Amino acid sequence: MADFDSRKAGVLASLASGSPDKSPKGGLDAPIAELVAWLNAHGDVCTTSSCSGRTSLLTTEPGCAKGGTWAYVSHDPPDLLACEAALLASLAASPADVTFRYEPFILTAETRTLADALALVAAARSAGFRESGVAAAARRPVVTLRCSLRLEAPLVVGGVRVASPEYLAVLVRSAREKHAANAARTAAFHRLLLAAPLRPAGETAEAPRRRTKRGCCAACGPLRLGGGTVHAPADDHLSARQELLLARLAAAEARARDPQPPPTQAAGTQPVRRALRVPLARAVACKAALKERGWLDGGWRA
Repeated sequence: MADFDSRKAGVLASLASGSPDKSPKGGLDAPIAELVAWLNAHGDVCTTSSCSGRTSLLTTEPGCAKGGTWAYVSHDPPDLLACEAALLASLAASPADVTFRYEPFILTAETRTLADALALVAAARSAGFRESGVAAAARRPVVTLRCSLRLEAPLVVGGVRVASPEYLAVLVRSAREKHAANAARTAAFHRLLLAAPLRPAGETAEAPRRRTKRGCCAACGPLRLGGGTVHAPADDHLSARQELLLARLAAAEARARDPQPPPTQAAGTQPVRRALRVPLARAVACKAALKERGWLDGGWRA
């Protein structure tokens, strides 16, 4: 884990220096500064990029989907008069396309282990960031936390304004609502992290987690999230368990395509018994179907 520690040290040094980073803004957004500081203070997390959420008027060359410059950008609730003024200024300057955008909170971070990444993603999803996920490449788990509170609409196409002032007001009002929802989710995420640390106190990355009744193997165990417990397999066993599950599904599909006759009971042997758990509302229908196929007799219970 020396590589993780060295990368984390570089990120902390860059944040402490206050020098501009590679983002268009050149620095950390104030609304999430405390959250980012908490994550980087954690021994097993290192943030790599972030945005608290922003409203912008993006100008691009006609027909060009990439690049562009901001005619207006704000990480606070958008202002209608400022947006209108920026739009008029852009129209007077060039025949560029102008797009109104609201983009919600997004954060990427590297974690020491996959278990830490899963815990971080679970906390984010609990707070409303449903599109969060983990990319584990070469034992370097990278987390992306985000949600779907987006908004995008064209204002100017080929130098011609296609959005009326009234429609721009509707877009600004919608962006303000999304900004409020985004801020609430971000605050909820921060509260979840403060209430339930990603790793129980005193437990190191190398120490195995205690096994619970739901544990599937010695390397699996609970993760503390939002006051509850979430079961997640360790990195070394995840692929094997996925392959086993796929194999079982394939076998079940094969049996469904070519059903076998019910087993016959040899003389002097015990009958074959299988326990099935089904929803109560479907228990009667399942029992009737099994009995029709010959899988149940009068002495069996269902």
